[in-house]
Amino acid sequence: MRLPSLSSRWNWSWGFGLFIAVPALALALLGLRAVRAERIEREQQLREQQVQVARLIDASMSSRMAALGVELKQQEDQNFDASQQRSAVFMSSRWSKTTS
Repeated sequence: MRLPSLSSRWNWSWGFGLFIAVPALALALLGLRAVRAERIEREQQLREQQVQVARLIDASMSSRMAALGVELKQQEDQNFDASQQRSAVFMSSRWSKTTS
């Protein structure tokens, strides 16, 4: 039985490195880049969703605040009209008492 020489072992290890290990490492690095790209894409989608939710909440709050402003203005106008009517009734009753 013949022992393999040092040069044949050297060639075999170089062959393994070139044809198996290097492509495997390259594929592993590409896989890591793909995973990282997917993670970045998911984070970006999450940020976009958060921005959309924030805009919807802002629009909803703005709409509700405007509606409340209109309601308050209507109540203020009604209260003003009621106080004017009370004032007119009070003034007319005073006027009628002074003229009697």
